[in-house]
Amino acid sequence: MSMLVETRTKWCDILESLLECPVCCEIPESYIYQCKSGHHICQNCRYKLAICPICGFDFSYTRNYLAEALSVSLKDIMTSLMYPTHKINRRILENKICVHTQTQEISKTSVEVQTGNIFFVKNMFTQTNKIDTDKQRKREDIGDRKILEKAMQ
Repeated sequence: MSMLVETRTKWCDILESLLECPVCCEIPESYIYQCKSGHHICQNCRYKLAICPICGFDFSYTRNYLAEALSVSLKDIMTSLMYPTHKINRRILENKICVHTQTQEISKTSVEVQTGNIFFVKNMFTQTNKIDTDKQRKREDIGDRKILEKAMQ
């Protein structure tokens, strides 16, 4: 198994264990309540117990909306992690062009900065203080001029 697959599997296991009810060890499918210390418990177990099995504090009637949202989306999240090319990810990335900014406009800024090319931001250099004349000439083309104008605004 590759390192990347192992890491993804590990994160899926961690997420699943965080969302499990500590009493029944199931992923809650309905309301998730929490005790006064913040430990969560599923709705079925909440009505069976008077105190939190982890810390001993009383339960409040406060719902944990974050845990509820995560448990509802758990299967999609795990599928997205384990299978990056799955149709779930295509739905998320629909109409996205630029990998770096996740927008429809392709941004060369990130790539240029990471590759060591000079990029002007309000007349400042981000990577180096030297101006390579070849790189400067390449910047003269229309596409790069537009990028520089956007950065100067």
